[in-house]
Amino acid sequence: MKKKAASGITLTLLLIGITLAFNIQPVKATGGTIYIRADGSVDPAEAPIQRDGDLYTFTDNIYEEIRVERDNVVVDGADYVIQGTGAYPSKGIASWNRQNITIMNVEIKAFYIGIGFYWSSNNTIFRNNITANIIWGIDLYYSSNNSISENNIVADETCQSGNVGMHLQGSSNNNIAGNNITNTDIGIYLYYSSKSSIYGNCITANDWYGLALDYSSNNNIVGNNITNNANGIIFSESSNNTIYHNNFIDNTRQVFNWPFGTPSINTWDDGYPSGGNYWSDYTSVDEKNGPNQDKQGSDGIGDTHYVIDANNQDRYPFMNPWTPFPKTIGQLKTTIEELWSQGKIYNQGVVKSLTAKLNVAKSLTDMGRINQAKTVLEAFVTQVQRLSEVLIEKEAAELLLKSAKYILTTL
Repeated sequence: MKKKAASGITLTLLLIGITLAFNIQPVKATGGTIYIRADGSVDPAEAPIQRDGDLYTFTDNIYEEIRVERDNVVVDGADYVIQGTGAYPSKGIASWNRQNITIMNVEIKAFYIGIGFYWSSNNTIFRNNITANIIWGIDLYYSSNNSISENNIVADETCQSGNVGMHLQGSSNNNIAGNNITNTDIGIYLYYSSKSSIYGNCITANDWYGLALDYSSNNNIVGNNITNNANGIIFSESSNNTIYHNNFIDNTRQVFNWPFGTPSINTWDDGYPSGGNYWSDYTSVDEKNGPNQDKQGSDGIGDTHYVIDANNQDRYPFMNPWTPFPKTIGQLKTTIEELWSQGKIYNQGVVKSLTAKLNVAKSLTDMGRINQAKTVLEAFVTQVQRLSEVLIEKEAAELLLKSAKYILTTL
């Protein structure tokens, strides 16, 4: 992966300059722009967009910008492409002062900005391919309560050009989940943005930063794979964020706290036994368990803290990469049914037997008979261990055991 050296100026000065140049005013209308007008009409009428009520569906590739001037609409690209020339300050699909717009199933390619929402709320950006845009693939400016999920954001086919990541400025309470962001300069950049959830994203091989938080607090960063970036996460004047259940793997620098200004102090775990993060450069052992890691027996959590700096420590670093697992008896029952349907439990009798134990454990728990419920769950664990690689696929058994042992610690 090509690495770029960070400049000597602060993150703020480095990035704000490229942001303010294009965020403030909408582009003036040009003959080549397609509009979804406030009255619902498509202008020009011959544009390859078919309207059905509030659903607007592409019928061909598009080589103009699109402006949405109406609330409560769905723009479905139907897997067609909207492509620009990269010219400043072009935006593939953009809207100002609007709400409840969904943009889905479109490849947005070679604009200055791929998708932009400005002073807009309650919008959805879902399952788009956002490729080879010059500055940002997705840009939210003073726009809150939006959902950005399951998008692929990359530089270009050869991964050689484009910043193209995701930028939020003055934007709060947004949900960023399940996106793949790779080979950009900056994966996700939050500037004066708070109270957002960044969950389950793959943030990989970005040349400067996987995530950058600048004057941004009270965000939750949970369950992400942050891998092979120059810097996994960088913080500048950004405290009171919660970061756990992430996998920090082979980043040149896992975490960087900008050395100027007020130190950033954040929370790096979810307590015991939920745990913290996985760090590929963590070198301690796992011989103990418990909130103080002072009881004999391993628990998948390292016996010493992962120290980031004097103000930031992960108290419960994982020994192996974190994977999601069921955390309630009800979720565990659902998982057993899913594993059966996927062919990972080989015998329906096993499914019935395991589910019956969970039903009993749940009933006992509801009656407050916790010790008896634990005894039933321990029998569940023993059965799964005995059937692993016999009637239950090994990886499936490990998932069930991890879940059951977690539930036992929470009763």
